[in-house]
Amino acid sequence: MEAITWDVHTSSEELLVEVCKKAEKEHGNYYNYGRGYVMVKLSDDIAVKTGCMVYPSEARTQEFANQNADPSIVHIPKVYRFFEIDDPHCLSGSKKGYLFMEYVYGRTLADLNHEIRPDIIPRMARIIAHLGQIQGGQVPGPIGGGLAQGYFYGDDGADVNFASVPGFNSYLNKRLAIYKKTIDLRGHPLVLCHMDLVPQNVILKDDDTLVLVHWNDAGLYPRFFEVEVLPYLNPQFGCFDITLQEDATTLLGLTEEEKRLMALMGLLPLYASGYGHLSMKLYPQARQPKRRLSSTNPTLRDIRLQLFKAIVANFIILQVLFFSLFCYIFGSLYQEGRHTHNLTVAFVDYDGGAIGAAVRDAYKQLQGDNFLEIIELSPQQYPELSALESKVCRIDFWAALYISPNASNRLAEGLTGGIASSSYNRSDVLSFIWNEARYSTTADSVAAKLQDLSEAARITYSITNGAAALQTLPAEDTFAVSVFSNPWQLVSVNLQPTTQGSRLIYNTLVIILVLLQEFFYLGIINGLYARFKIYGRIPPRRIVTVRLIISILYTFVGSLCTTGVIWVFRAGWNVNGVQFVLTWMSLWLFAHLNFLTFDVFSVWLPPSVVPMALVTWLMLNITSILLPFALSPRFYRWAYALPTHAVYNLLVDIWSRGCNPALHYALPVMFAFELSSLILSTIGVYRRSHYGFIDLEKEEKAFQVKIAESLATAREESEEAEGREMQRREPGEEEAAGGGEGVGVIVPIHRRGTIITLADREEVAERIWRETTQLRQERSRTEADDNFGGPCFELTFNNK
Repeated sequence: MEAITWDVHTSSEELLVEVCKKAEKEHGNYYNYGRGYVMVKLSDDIAVKTGCMVYPSEARTQEFANQNADPSIVHIPKVYRFFEIDDPHCLSGSKKGYLFMEYVYGRTLADLNHEIRPDIIPRMARIIAHLGQIQGGQVPGPIGGGLAQGYFYGDDGADVNFASVPGFNSYLNKRLAIYKKTIDLRGHPLVLCHMDLVPQNVILKDDDTLVLVHWNDAGLYPRFFEVEVLPYLNPQFGCFDITLQEDATTLLGLTEEEKRLMALMGLLPLYASGYGHLSMKLYPQARQPKRRLSSTNPTLRDIRLQLFKAIVANFIILQVLFFSLFCYIFGSLYQEGRHTHNLTVAFVDYDGGAIGAAVRDAYKQLQGDNFLEIIELSPQQYPELSALESKVCRIDFWAALYISPNASNRLAEGLTGGIASSSYNRSDVLSFIWNEARYSTTADSVAAKLQDLSEAARITYSITNGAAALQTLPAEDTFAVSVFSNPWQLVSVNLQPTTQGSRLIYNTLVIILVLLQEFFYLGIINGLYARFKIYGRIPPRRIVTVRLIISILYTFVGSLCTTGVIWVFRAGWNVNGVQFVLTWMSLWLFAHLNFLTFDVFSVWLPPSVVPMALVTWLMLNITSILLPFALSPRFYRWAYALPTHAVYNLLVDIWSRGCNPALHYALPVMFAFELSSLILSTIGVYRRSHYGFIDLEKEEKAFQVKIAESLATAREESEEAEGREMQRREPGEEEAAGGGEGVGVIVPIHRRGTIITLADREEVAERIWRETTQLRQERSRTEADDNFGGPCFELTFNNK
């Protein structure tokens, strides 16, 4: 700072502004409150607080505190100078303030370990008590007037100047009206309150002096204001603020009336937050600072490592799981087009002429990884079209392309004109047989590629035979010209047209919804069984029977609804009632085996893993039917063993009236899952019953202990009553004189600590009845609460 000579008391405001800018540019600031203010060190003795939220009232209040506080208790930095200047960055009507004050070197209490310095909080409580003795008039708010700032007034502070305590009451009561509360601060002296005693605002000097800085929220208020605001300032310093609040309350000796007013003031921060009035009504304890622990609290140190280990472990597990599932799904679709050659199409040339040659030449041009594989079959092997149709129906081929007998000769005659041209049937040349119900989108792509082959063959035919045909083509015969320009039209023989829009979700969303339907209802059943403690109260054999009946009925109705929706939205799809029933039965079996499979998951997997198992099961099954295996890498063919692939091919077989034979493997796969899951699920019921019985035994033991305690209490009370009765009797009544030689022998009457009267018995019976009734009511309330239930996959018993 040698380049500029300045004096904080006498230099011009312009010069001091330049000094501040230069210091901040060269050395930065040591405290930054964003748009509000920054603290900049100007020299070893002077610092400046500057910003749009630095007001004259803060300077006056800090100066008042410096002049009136006892320096042996707390040090307040001295104020040297204050001024304001216009600044375009400040809000309209505001100016940028410059507060020059004494620079204090030290560290804040936020950097201090309070376990090492347990004396700090009592000293802070003493500071609060000391400030609570400094009075400065009967005008609430900052010294000399100004808008009050702080937690009670929101981010923008109060919107009025307080001229008197009644005016302050009116301001507060407007905000308390939403709670139907009122407050009256008359009769409570106004004292100096800092109102922002967070650890960052308290500096511990090297000589162990405590220094209070940042007096922007300070002013004259009732002494309990300082105490009430503490827990709301910085919840992360809960240990500091709450302990300080308790110590300050004790040291100040706050009255019950002051504590009542404190509770009312505690509502104001919620109002100032804008949403607090609603959250306070719905969740009043959510914003209570008591028992909230700071991040540095020793209580949290033991669990912090375990917490972050669990967070990181689950982070990694879920990322790896979903990354693997994404890779698995995308891998099944990867380079789908390059696997198109795995889709085979039979070709039979019943004509044996030029058209067949054109088709072969066109296929040679198109042949490759991205085109269908055409396999030519001998007409002698398949003399009838029914035999060729059977090959497609048995899914030996995706389609069968054939040329009609004598098609080439009829085409040649059609080019000569006359009756041959006018009667020429271009639809009786090239045809293909296919089944659109079998993976509809894939089947459509097969049809499209055969259309491409037909067009390529037409071009090849024209190139090969066009020149010769033109020489004999009668130009005046329009029919002959039409035959030449369009010699044939590819004809589709579709075994099961499937064009409805809903076909797109048969192998995706329909299956997903069926699986989710079973998963969530199973979770509800598990939750209800656990809540009502069925496993420990009913024999497992009966539980198995009832759960099996429930699952059968639920999947029966669910599959009926699913089939009904498919049929309602079939949009002209040619399916009949028999196919409806077969579809229903297939979906019923599929739904039930998945219900049992999910039950196996919930029994034998850790509860936290069950949702992951669901997602994995969903993705594996859906991937198995997204595309035919011919278009995926060979690795994915392991999914033949999954029930979803089996049921989808079974459904295609049903919808195609047997033209997708899958029963030979689909039913064994599905029944294998049904039986194995049923066995494991049944064993799981016995497992749950085992732990359920153990859990009930613990409850019964606790119940017996409760009764024993009641009996012991009753016995003690009976003995005490009997003892008091004996003390009231005369000594002679407690003795019996013995005979012989006139010697009096005292014979004590032995009494047992038992219940000797009918009234005592009735009292004990009533006590036991009260205890047992209370336990039953508590158990009933626990079981009845929210008995609609919800998904639950925990055993809810300690199975260790």
